Amino acid sequence: MLELERMKELNEKALLIQKVLRGYRYRREYLRKKAAALVIQKHWRGHKGRKLYKVVQHGFARLQAQVRSRQLHFLYKKKREAAVVLQARVRGYLAKKEWKRKRDAVILLQAHTRGGLARKSVRKMKTDMYLSAKEKEEERRVILERQKHLEEVLRRKKEMEAKAQNEAITDQEMVDSIFDFLPVVVGGQEGQAPVGFEKFELKKTITEEIDIDDVPMEEDLPRGDDDDDLDEYSFSKFASMYFQGAATHTHIRQRLRQPLLYHEDQGDVLASMTVWWIILRFLGDLPEPKKQVRGSSTQERFMPQELISRKDRRLSHMVGLDQRVLRNKKERKASTLPEEPGQNRKGSMFTDLLARNRKPSALPAEAANPKVYTVPEGSPRTRKGSTFTDLLIRNKKASTATENAPPTSSLRKPSIIMEESDDLTEVSKPPTLQSVKEDGDLMEGEGEGPTLDRPLTSLEKLHIIVGYAIVRRDLRDEIYCQICKQLQDNNNRNSYFRGWILLSLCLGVFPPSDRFIRYLQSFIRFAPGGYAPYCAERLRRTLLNGVRGEPPAWLELQATKTKKPMIVSVNLMDGRSINLPVDSSSTSREICQLLSNKIKLKDTFGFSVYVALYEK
Repeated sequence: MLELERMKELNEKALLIQKVLRGYRYRREYLRKKAAALVIQKHWRGHKGRKLYKVVQHGFARLQAQVRSRQLHFLYKKKREAAVVLQARVRGYLAKKEWKRKRDAVILLQAHTRGGLARKSVRKMKTDMYLSAKEKEEERRVILERQKHLEEVLRRKKEMEAKAQNEAITDQEMVDSIFDFLPVVVGGQEGQAPVGFEKFELKKTITEEIDIDDVPMEEDLPRGDDDDDLDEYSFSKFASMYFQGAATHTHIRQRLRQPLLYHEDQGDVLASMTVWWIILRFLGDLPEPKKQVRGSSTQERFMPQELISRKDRRLSHMVGLDQRVLRNKKERKASTLPEEPGQNRKGSMFTDLLARNRKPSALPAEAANPKVYTVPEGSPRTRKGSTFTDLLIRNKKASTATENAPPTSSLRKPSIIMEESDDLTEVSKPPTLQSVKEDGDLMEGEGEGPTLDRPLTSLEKLHIIVGYAIVRRDLRDEIYCQICKQLQDNNNRNSYFRGWILLSLCLGVFPPSDRFIRYLQSFIRFAPGGYAPYCAERLRRTLLNGVRGEPPAWLELQATKTKKPMIVSVNLMDGRSINLPVDSSSTSREICQLLSNKIKLKDTFGFSVYVALYEK
């Protein structure tokens, strides 16, 4: 029992000791946490106070800045208003001072003027006082005579102007003056018959005529329905897209510094400048160069002037003049336009002569590729060589063997048709050297052969222009653009009609490219008089049969003058004579087909036509 009591007391005392120790530990831990909390509270309260102080301090700083800025702005406005008032006062003072100065000057000028007028009036009054009645009458008479004289001069001047207007030439008279070099009778329709045709002179047969309107020269082709869409293909639009530099589409009277269109070949560039020069001279926009007086032989002094200008000269020389300047140039590039394929078409004697004449001055590249400058022949329809080619070939057979002989100079027999010389040895003459200068002077000739820097006839200019287009395919659009440019806004009536005549002649010889054809068709719709349908028909025929190989003949020029088809008389083997209409693009095939249809010939194999013109 005692032991249990002792154990009980011990437990109680142990529990008491544990309670006291735990209370002490917890009390000490509480005091430590309390002290830490006080430290945290102290630091947080200090940080919060400092933060609030900084906010208040920043607010007072901003308030001070706003107050000071408003004070400065108010002072600036006051000073600015004062400066504006001062400037207004100063400017007003200066303006008033200047106005007073000018007013004083005007018053002084008025005073001097009025004084002068007053003195003049006083002098007049004094003079009138001393003049007698007779002197006054004489003065009035002189004044009346002077007035009558002036009225008479004005009346004569008005009469002369009216007379000049009444004497203005008509369009037909102007065309006649342009073609004044044509003979009265052309085409060999009158005069002695050629060799082999004498028997037809003895037979007085009645010519059977064919109505031109009833028999077309070729089968009618379906016309396109897009003719109404040509309004958008204006020449000014083409010029703005393709012309080089600052070139415009309107008429000018100056020489070009560069071609209108871009050409890769340097020869085409030089030829374009030459053609432009000749076109200006043909239209009359540039005067003809003065004739160069040089020493001539005794034989030439007794020759007619026309024969001297044609002696030792070939049309092929004129067209090949630009070749020698390419001797020291780089090898030219091939033409950008593809050549037209030739389809069973005979070579042209005219183009052969031109190509042969350029051989001495051709570049190595040209010699290696002789097709660079060959005439692009071929078209939607096959076309044979014309009668002009046959005549030249027949007349040249006798001298073909002596082609490489030295050139000879002999008097030529005058001919109505200015054809090339009968001596083919002239072809081997070196062409004339030509150069283009920056100051616009062109064609200074050196060596043998003619130059273009001399007076030329209208036919020679036409052959030069057309010859370049026949030989050089890339120049055709250039030539058409040059002619159309000179026709646009041309106020010179003579030059305007000459340009349309030249354009109509070119339309019958060579066609434009596909790039320019629609623009050209749109341009010729606005031609004057009857040139619009005439040029449109010539263009259609040329597009049908392709480019020609020869320049226009005399009969074609006569037909262009009247704007009517050419009428040729065909003598049949049975003695009949039939008149047929032909144009610049007619081929022998079309003529044979037309004849066979007229005489109702079924088998046309082996039949052809032979043209005789002044025994040539």
